[in-house]
Amino acid sequence: MLRCSSGFVPRNESIHRAYNLILGLILLALTLQFFVVIGLALLLTQGPRIFYAGERLGRGRKPFNIYKFRTLDTAKAARLTRDRVLRADDNIETPLGKYLRASRLDELPQIFNIIKGDMNVIGPRPTRPALAALQEAENPHYDVRFAVRPGLIGHTQAYMCHGSAKRLRSKLNYMLCRSHVSYAAELGIVARVGYEVLAKSARLILWRVFPALERRHNAALAQDWALEIVADAGRRHDVVSFDGDRLQLAQGYVNGPATLLIKTRSGGVRRAQVTLTGTEGKAHTLSPANDVARHYITRYLLGDPVVPPRPARRRAASEQDASLHVPFGVRRSAE
Repeated sequence: MLRCSSGFVPRNESIHRAYNLILGLILLALTLQFFVVIGLALLLTQGPRIFYAGERLGRGRKPFNIYKFRTLDTAKAARLTRDRVLRADDNIETPLGKYLRASRLDELPQIFNIIKGDMNVIGPRPTRPALAALQEAENPHYDVRFAVRPGLIGHTQAYMCHGSAKRLRSKLNYMLCRSHVSYAAELGIVARVGYEVLAKSARLILWRVFPALERRHNAALAQDWALEIVADAGRRHDVVSFDGDRLQLAQGYVNGPATLLIKTRSGGVRRAQVTLTGTEGKAHTLSPANDVARHYITRYLLGDPVVPPRPARRRAASEQDASLHVPFGVRRSAE
């Protein structure tokens, strides 16, 4: 599971507020050129309505307006789901808006929320009132997030994918909302997230100009993970292809509970409990057995988190890990 070295609870509120104010001003100075370039681009392509302001709940459930760069076609913005989350087929983002959302640069104006005191640099992501009511009914301890200020950077946003279960996200936020802040760890997270956002922003532009680079990138990613199925009685099956909820075994078939081993080139292994349905020589249907399994599959194989998984450090392999013999180069849906 995800390990976090810093929580959200300050030991001294005044020091924490001063730290966030200073860090917010530094971030504003460092990103000022982005505000100018993005603002001019939005002005030329979408008109004078550059910013979006939407209601969110802050500490103590106090409502405030969160700021973002405008990314939606306002004439189509009514076509949102009940919790105001975009569906994949909505197609209401502007061309520039798609880039800003994909790169996460649309979130930059929240630096002003940090300076105003509505938000911290790091904390649980702010939520809409209607969505908060839905989540509280489904996830125990969801309301603990309102004991701290929301953040520009949230651990669940940075390290988890949209496909991760809400319950797992809620559990992580609950843990962090009961843990103290580590300023050194926070600065490390800010630096890592900043680097990843800038790197992805540059990649998206390059891929737009040179599509072959994206194909090469996805092909390289496919080499990072190798998969194996461990069925009952320890029988092992190499996975030769994987595409979301379907996979193809090199030989044999499995029906029922199994363990999906996700292995990196450096020897790290993640184990996801799954249920398989299939027949000899045909693709198997895969279903995650729990929230943790869904998180592993979306983060390591399907998703596109802000902070991608790091290759695990080399370590002495256990007897079980040493027996892995999976082929590298598993095909993924991104190819």
